[in-house]
Amino acid sequence: MTNEHPYTIEPFRINPSNINPEDAENIKQTVLKHANGVKKGETEMEIFKVFASKLEHAFGAQISMFNCPSEELNYWTLILPKDGNFDVTPAKISVSFHIKRVKSL
Repeated sequence: MTNEHPYTIEPFRINPSNINPEDAENIKQTVLKHANGVKKGETEMEIFKVFASKLEHAFGAQISMFNCPSEELNYWTLILPKDGNFDVTPAKISVSFHIKRVKSL
């Protein structure tokens, strides 16, 4: 038996870097599509891992970097290389977001 809870992912900053301007809007829409809706999981970390994996696959990233919330920052940050890894491409996508547990009514 699992102890899953509903969560939402709320992106507030999506920064494509070294990417064609015409691709920036598609990148933002892809991130929002994967963040949309209620996600179920036992912990925020589990929700993060699934979200990060979906974005890595969507953008062809072989690896990503992330920062968890801390005393200084109250949000998650995920940095993905676009189409490869950080050694191969200067194109990257930074996504800052909150993961919030949905309160039961």
